[in-house]
Amino acid sequence: MSNRIIFTRPDGGVSIIIPAPEISIARALQDVPADASNVEVVEADAVPADRTFREAWKQEGKALAVDVPKAKDIAHVIRRAKRAEEFAPHDQVISLRLPGEEAAEAERVAIRAKYALVQDDIDAAESPDELKLILTAV
Repeated sequence: MSNRIIFTRPDGGVSIIIPAPEISIARALQDVPADASNVEVVEADAVPADRTFREAWKQEGKALAVDVPKAKDIAHVIRRAKRAEEFAPHDQVISLRLPGEEAAEAERVAIRAKYALVQDDIDAAESPDELKLILTAV
C-alpha cells in the first residue's frame, strides 16, 4: 500500500499529502509546511474513505478521527441547504404573490417543523455515524 503524509495545520485542520508514484516519501516530506505539527507517515488506509466530515477531521497520532462538535456544525450546514431546497418553490409562490400563497406558507411551516426536529437529532447525536444516518433520512 502507498503511504500518505498527514499533519495538523496551525488552524487545527488536517492536511494530507499524497505523493505521486515517482516521488519518494523522503522527498514528499520536504513539502510539509514549516508550521505543520504532528507530521506522520501513514498507510493509505489510515485516511478515511468517507469525506462527509472531512473538515472536522482531527489528528490523533497516526490516526484521523472526526471531531463530533465540528461534524455537527457541518451537519447543520447540510441541513440548512436541504431545507432551503425544499423552501425554494414555496418561496417563489410567496414572493411573487401567486395563487396558492396560503398553501405555500402552510408547506413552509411544515418544512420548518420537520427541520427543527432534524436539528434536535443532530444536537443529540454522539457520533459521525449517527449524524450521517440523520442526514441520509432527510
